[in-house]
Amino acid sequence: MKNLKLIFFIALFLFSCNAINRKNIMQYEYEGIIINKYQDIPNHNSYCFSVKVGSEKITELADLYHGSFEYADVGDSISKVKGEFRITIFKKNGEYKSFHYSY
Repeated sequence: MKNLKLIFFIALFLFSCNAINRKNIMQYEYEGIIINKYQDIPNHNSYCFSVKVGSEKITELADLYHGSFEYADVGDSISKVKGEFRITIFKKNGEYKSFHYSY
């Protein structure tokens, strides 16, 4: 019975965290250029993009958008529209592909 309660609370915690992440992702938007792709070893080996947005640099967690890290190259454009659960990567040759939030 204790194991069942523990499993229930872990599932509830994970569901709550996912709901918070989804809300945060919905609220931001940007358009920029990928200036670096890297694996963030201290952050659970997460795959990330460094994105130049105007005069600022932001970090996008590529792991949240399955397949985006493999598709993107440094110099590609990337955008995220407020209210949507996807990013779009635009290649230099005119091709583009959207990646949906996968958590």
